[in-house]
Amino acid sequence: MDKIHQRSQEFAQENIYRLLIRYSIPATVGSAAFTLYNIIDRMFIGHAMGPLALSGLTVTFPLFMICIAIGVLVGVGGGTLISLRLGEHRYQEAENILGNVVALFTLGGILMGALGLVFLKPLLLFFGATEATLPFASAYLGTLLWFVPVDFLAMGTNNCLRAEGNPRISMYTLVVGAILNIALDYLFIFPMGMGIYGAALATGISKVVTATWIMLHFRVGRYRALTLHLRNLRLKWTLVRPLITIGLSPFIMQLVGSLIVLLLNKQLLRYSGEVAVGAMGAIFSISMMLNMPVWGLIQGAQPIIGFNYGARNFQRVRQALKASLLYAGVIGIAGLIICQSAPHLLIALFGKGNSGFMELGSRGMRLFLCMLPLTNLNSVGIQFFQATGRPRISIVLNLFKNGLFLVPTLLLLPLALGLDGVWLACPLCDLAAFLLIGPVLFREARCLKRWQAVAAPLPASGAMPGM
Repeated sequence: MDKIHQRSQEFAQENIYRLLIRYSIPATVGSAAFTLYNIIDRMFIGHAMGPLALSGLTVTFPLFMICIAIGVLVGVGGGTLISLRLGEHRYQEAENILGNVVALFTLGGILMGALGLVFLKPLLLFFGATEATLPFASAYLGTLLWFVPVDFLAMGTNNCLRAEGNPRISMYTLVVGAILNIALDYLFIFPMGMGIYGAALATGISKVVTATWIMLHFRVGRYRALTLHLRNLRLKWTLVRPLITIGLSPFIMQLVGSLIVLLLNKQLLRYSGEVAVGAMGAIFSISMMLNMPVWGLIQGAQPIIGFNYGARNFQRVRQALKASLLYAGVIGIAGLIICQSAPHLLIALFGKGNSGFMELGSRGMRLFLCMLPLTNLNSVGIQFFQATGRPRISIVLNLFKNGLFLVPTLLLLPLALGLDGVWLACPLCDLAAFLLIGPVLFREARCLKRWQAVAAPLPASGAMPGM
């Protein structure tokens, strides 16, 4: 309980800019490690087996994003609720939520993996696999689907680690898994010649190690603030319902993202071909690398914002929002400079033997990422409402950004601009979304200032119920 009180004091009193950096850096390193799980696979496969194999991996993106959607539905919802309950000093309920998160991940992972294996081929064909890319996509995804339950646990419960105030342990867990994944990737793909099966197996084994580490932390870890009790694995609708409600926004975001990737792949096939799909896989990977600091920033800000919002300390919530937007803007500008000034160097990381692949990837990256600063600001804005337990606003903003505007743009713009229209659809969507999200955040900042004048914050620590 002393650890909970100590972290409560940090969230409530420490300088918000220093606190945000302290929580964001471990989350950024953790995000980098998480991203490397898939990026290293693509880099090794691109060099070892060529653009068609990379296209096969790209075809699996929509299905992976569906898995991630389910993961964030439970993980982000659970992590946000834990932060809010700790801010309200409802410690027992926070542990109950942790148990329900683990139970939901286990059951959901078994179901998702089984359904994926049964319908593997028709799903891949629906998501854009061709005769040339289907063997690669089937071998990769068919292997990884066996590891979905531990993948869910490894990915989603990291939100709970950060929510309880342990960002460094979250970082160490993901870093160890990523290093193991890289080592096994090289061993299985090159010396052992296992090809795309080896890449998938390396990722799966790494997820097993990561999930085991996290479960041991919550059971017997020295630095845990919350304990995973077996009695809390019993699902309770009173906990599951708000958890799902809060996680619904990122779930929809990822689900819509999956549909967007599907549409992107089909448009790329229509206006260029399979090599363009492989180039899109490289661009996605580069985008993930450039966005890692922003993901870390969002993850680091979530427990700070959630705790202080739950504690009615609206001044610190407002400060955290302003600091997050400032950092996200700076990160976006730096990323924009990198991708516009050295596209060939970045694309070459994923294979440079094919001149068509290099040319398509370099031009596509310059166009696709030309609004990167606005992309980052939009992400912070949408996730802010998620962190404060108001998912409906996040859902509306996200549906506007990735549904009402992007889908018609992605369908219509290529009719006029061809392949360039496919690359430009997403950045134009980010510009339109910023024109909506910017005023909404400005209004929210003014509301927080008014609420601070009339609402007294809860004390930074409190006794656990029953003590």
